[in-house]
Amino acid sequence: MYKLVSLDMDNTTLDNNHRISAKTRETLEKAHKKGVRIIMNTGRTHNESEKYLEYLDFVDYSVTSNGSVVYERKSDRFYRVNELNMDYVRAAQKICRKYKDSVLFLVADETRCYMEKDYAQSRGLELFNDIIGIELEAVEDLAGHFEKKFAGKSVIMGDRSILEKIKDELHEIFGEDIQLRYSLESALEILNPEMDKSEGLKLIMELCGIKKEEVMAIGDGENDIGMLKQAALGIAVANACEPLKKIADYITLSNVEDGVAHAIEKFVLA
Repeated sequence: MYKLVSLDMDNTTLDNNHRISAKTRETLEKAHKKGVRIIMNTGRTHNESEKYLEYLDFVDYSVTSNGSVVYERKSDRFYRVNELNMDYVRAAQKICRKYKDSVLFLVADETRCYMEKDYAQSRGLELFNDIIGIELEAVEDLAGHFEKKFAGKSVIMGDRSILEKIKDELHEIFGEDIQLRYSLESALEILNPEMDKSEGLKLIMELCGIKKEEVMAIGDGENDIGMLKQAALGIAVANACEPLKKIADYITLSNVEDGVAHAIEKFVLA
């Protein structure tokens, strides 16, 4: 029997309008009442996830910023799992300034994302709001702001062709000592090599005394690969990227067809 289900948010639990359907919520609540822990495991920050956690008021834990932060609702406590290397931030900041009219460069702490004020006038801000739909906090100098402050992750948003150029430049500087991957078609995330959603999941498993054979995970993106491998049953939604589908144990329906609910009904509630 599965005792924990780890769910990605965007393009998995959320539909294409960034909403959780009534059917999905009802199904997840049924699983919760059956004794199954439901956790959200996302690349978003806590603040970006908060309204969904309020809607899913039975969720005990969430993993945010791709495994860098774990939030425990009962105690209102944040666990810092992994901190971003500031050398990555300084290098990315310098590169992104060349493309500031086309990309948006962000860094996140435990709860929210920050941007540089210069980007506020660029089309990048409009792009971010269109995709994610949250407000950002602007600061004068991102790298300076985070010198003595916890940084969980960094993300660059923009056209895929430009992101590929930035990705190549960062690999030229750091080689394999930096982790660069797409959480969305237009979002390139910068992470320490060891950063992964699975790290946050592992911490929750330890806190709750749950074994790998009792875990099920559902996702859609490259940043969900580690999470699915950490679970006994790894599930990809039908709209998932090919790398995730290749390692998944099962392909459920898409995010607009209540794929999460379908998987829960099949493997947890049946």
